[in-house]
Amino acid sequence: DANFYFQNQNLTGRNTTDAQDGGQPYNRARFRDSTIQVGGPVAKDKFWFFGSFQYQQDWDSQPGTPKDYPAKSNAKRYFYKLNYSLNPNNRLQFQMHDDFYDIPERATANNAPTTITLNHGHNPSPGLVYTGVINPTTVIEGRYSGFYGQAHNDPLDGGPRVARRFNDLNTGRITGGILYWYDGKSFKTAYSGKLTKYADDFLGGSHDFKVGVQYNSGGGEAVNGYNDYIYTYGTVPGYGYTQLPYNQGGRVKAYGVYADDTFRVNNRVTLNLGVRYDYSKGYFRSFDLLDKNGNATGQKSAAVDKLFDWGVASPRLGATFKLTPSGSSILKAHYGRYYRSIVTGEFDAATPSITPKYLFSGLYSSAGAPLDLEVVTDNSNLRIDSGFENPYTDQYIVALEQQIGQDIGFSVSYVHKDSKNQSAWNDIGGTYRLVPFTASGSDVTQVYQLTSAASSRVFLLTNDERMHSKYNGANFELKKRMSHHWQGNFGLLLSKSEGRLGSSSARSTPVSNANSTAGVFGQNPNDFINSEGRLIGDRPVVVKGQVVFQLPANFTLSANMQSQSGRVIITEVRVPGATTRIPGTTRVVANAVDGSDRTKKWQTIDMRLEKAFKFGGTTDVAVFGDFLNLTNSDANESVLDRRSTNANYLIGSRIIQPRRLMLGAKFRF
Repeated sequence: DANFYFQNQNLTGRNTTDAQDGGQPYNRARFRDSTIQVGGPVAKDKFWFFGSFQYQQDWDSQPGTPKDYPAKSNAKRYFYKLNYSLNPNNRLQFQMHDDFYDIPERATANNAPTTITLNHGHNPSPGLVYTGVINPTTVIEGRYSGFYGQAHNDPLDGGPRVARRFNDLNTGRITGGILYWYDGKSFKTAYSGKLTKYADDFLGGSHDFKVGVQYNSGGGEAVNGYNDYIYTYGTVPGYGYTQLPYNQGGRVKAYGVYADDTFRVNNRVTLNLGVRYDYSKGYFRSFDLLDKNGNATGQKSAAVDKLFDWGVASPRLGATFKLTPSGSSILKAHYGRYYRSIVTGEFDAATPSITPKYLFSGLYSSAGAPLDLEVVTDNSNLRIDSGFENPYTDQYIVALEQQIGQDIGFSVSYVHKDSKNQSAWNDIGGTYRLVPFTASGSDVTQVYQLTSAASSRVFLLTNDERMHSKYNGANFELKKRMSHHWQGNFGLLLSKSEGRLGSSSARSTPVSNANSTAGVFGQNPNDFINSEGRLIGDRPVVVKGQVVFQLPANFTLSANMQSQSGRVIITEVRVPGATTRIPGTTRVVANAVDGSDRTKKWQTIDMRLEKAFKFGGTTDVAVFGDFLNLTNSDANESVLDRRSTNANYLIGSRIIQPRRLMLGAKFRF
């Protein structure tokens, strides 16, 4: 059995306006080419292989990039999977996925070619699974999986990594070298084992027992090099910033054990009982200290074997009740406590090897050393609470499933999640007072002003009761199984997500994730002003439907329809440093985040029309067309500006891809 699949997406474009380019139209265009997949079982089901290769080229001009300066990116993706039966009771599965990519920085007319960067790398992701049947009631499983990403930032034109960068404040022209270079890696290695035992008559019922162990280690580390950045007035240096290259990164180790029992008390009641214990810790390894060219000096930073550790037990309880003997009405309930894993991005800013950043005059000594250095930032004032506790979520689910007639089923479920003990950075050294402040379009009347010296600020990563989230959702679903040549699934989700997380900061954007500002949230106490409310992931209404029709002459028509609320937008105000006495400009959430400001509603329809050709036996060919975004929705994922006083306030950006057609073919034998 072999499948051959070819996909070709046509060139598409959409015009919009770009405020950063004088309000002139720009064109967003993409082109993808060539996806080929080959695979299928052969050799009497003993050996199975599936593989794919995809080559993609994108031309994507984004806001801020004139149409004469497109960015061309390339991606090569590989995937293959091998299943092998050692004998009837033992099987192996191996798989590998890798992405090779080259993504350039967006160019503008003010940037010299030598200042543009190229982000490139790849991320091999292997996996191995062993399954063994010891006897008809006992099965064992062992797994290995890994992710080993490598990323680099280099000059696009192949020039030197280390080169001074200049910004002419008179003309806006940027010349010299790239802003920064890096060599980064993110990695995770995981092993797990599981034993499943089936017992038909034990302790008053039948049981599916599962016990397992898990181990994983990983982290993210990078060598970062920021080039000297000098601001000039014509040819006269004004000031600059300098920082030696440095290593940064955190690591995690975690262990887990669990036991689970699916207990069928009788033909009407089934219980699921489980508990797991997890131990994890965050730490720093020792790093080389680097010179201005990124070379090791022979000195190393101190290793920190344990910044904090978590040991937690999490219970799970579920129950299924057949309300009728036939099982046409079923009631389900579930409770579980879930702990999150360690996020290295929360604490790696405290890596001991990170070097200070200096302001200097923009001039150099005869030996090439920056003159008149003044410390701007360093991480000597960052602390990690050794008693930092594991944030957790309590989850409750109740669901009712009802069969309606022979072919149709209806279900309604309610989900409640309550997340507590979340994290933030607290200033335990500085002192503050509230001072009056008003801004147009905001209900902010006071902001925090630093009353002690800036050097007094000491930031501690710890649990903060002000950081929390709550989710309530009701999902209604109607399903029709395949009969009378069609099947369908229709759903309505009504939900509310609220609280305060790292992404609640005025620094976050609508496309941020929940932990987007976890590495800095709370260092400025003004982060807490107005930031409690609807979360970035809040989607009050989601309507979706999927249908498949079997048509005459071996035609199949399918459609996927979705309508969902847009993403929450936070309006912000910017408070000058003269008011807060906190270095830099402070960004504050302007009004209570009630979800009234959102990006445009998403309403899309995708369809596929497929024609199959039968050649006898198991051989057939199918050709199909995927018609994507048939409504040609121009919904946006973000906005150009979130200040109500700005001309670009709430103007959409990051427009989703327009209407397009993808063609393909499948061959099976």
